[in-house]
Amino acid sequence: MKKHPGFDQEIETEFQDEFYRNSLRTHRIALWIGIVVYIFFQLLDLGMPPEIIRSLLIIRFGVVIPILLGLFAFSYTKIHKKTYDLVSSLALLAAGIGVMAVQVAVEPGGFSTYITSLIIVIISAYTLARLRYFAAGFTGWTLFVVFTGTALFLNITNNLVISVAFLAVSNLIGMTSAYFNDQYMRREFLQRKLLEQERQRSDRLLLNILPTPVAERLKQGDIIADSYDDASVLFVDIVGFTQWASQKHPEEVLSTLNVIFSHYDKLVEELQLEKIKTIGDAYMVVGGVPTPQKSHLVAIATLALRIKETMQDHSQINPAGFVLRQGIQCGPVVAGVIGSKKFIYDLWGDTVNTANRLEFSAEAGRIQVSQDVYEKLKDSFTFEERGLVLLKGKGELFTYWLTGKKDTVIESVS
Repeated sequence: MKKHPGFDQEIETEFQDEFYRNSLRTHRIALWIGIVVYIFFQLLDLGMPPEIIRSLLIIRFGVVIPILLGLFAFSYTKIHKKTYDLVSSLALLAAGIGVMAVQVAVEPGGFSTYITSLIIVIISAYTLARLRYFAAGFTGWTLFVVFTGTALFLNITNNLVISVAFLAVSNLIGMTSAYFNDQYMRREFLQRKLLEQERQRSDRLLLNILPTPVAERLKQGDIIADSYDDASVLFVDIVGFTQWASQKHPEEVLSTLNVIFSHYDKLVEELQLEKIKTIGDAYMVVGGVPTPQKSHLVAIATLALRIKETMQDHSQINPAGFVLRQGIQCGPVVAGVIGSKKFIYDLWGDTVNTANRLEFSAEAGRIQVSQDVYEKLKDSFTFEERGLVLLKGKGELFTYWLTGKKDTVIESVS
């Protein structure tokens, strides 16, 4: 079969697999229709002479119907998929040749009575049987040749020319219809394939921007605006990066940030946290949002320490020798999606503002946390008291430096 433009071997295989799945039920129904039709016509022929009835019973119930029943049972085997065209063709050939045998038994001198039944079988090859284009054409024209050869062999010439003409026209109409139907199915399949690829691409882009649960809700048309009573927020800022960047080529600046933040992203994913955004050389992470996490504050503190360690000990990630300021706060937040075209998932609330101020007022190389964070983590992490610090827009706040993790802390924070 000539492939539709855009069909490589992989897509062709997918198309054939889908065609088979969609055709199997129709194929089985067609077999039962053939069986019922043969039984129905046997009932119509009960008024014929006994010797003819015996011949018809042999043809219908001794040959054709057992073949159709056998092919129906075969459709439930594992190898049926590989022989689908062959099995379907055999079913139609059995039905068509059975029609010819019945005709010879009933009316030895001509083919006038049952020619309509043979035309129905041929049309079924191109429609109901769900044969592929070339298999349908092979079946239809094989029946045409068998019919013509049988008539000539038996020297049956009554209405032969008209019968042959009807069969030929039926095949031509069927082939034309099957060809355009095949092309339509292939175009429709390719369009769905391309649409699915675009949908997956857009989903990947959406998941790169938004947390997975949020992206799924957004696709359902939900308005994303949620409040969380317990969350933890970390801000990380690279000290002196702006001044350094002003002396470097833009590509070097972008490359450096990409290496650093990509490593942060990996750590965030390992600790099951959620990156919210980057603003210049600042990096923002949340724990417990949008998926609640019992130990999110432990995970946030662990992340801060690992980021600090990375920047101190890994020259490949931090070749310029940058140091960081970090701030952590815990408490309630509001989270939601803003924008209608360029989405962004963001956080609001006093917890966010305090974490940002803690980072801003921290000393270079230090992780500053609030009293609330200290009280929740003091049994698991080590701290140094800093004391009262004046935070912009917040007033004085008692703070601590997060310095390390105690041995009792379990590494897994999931």
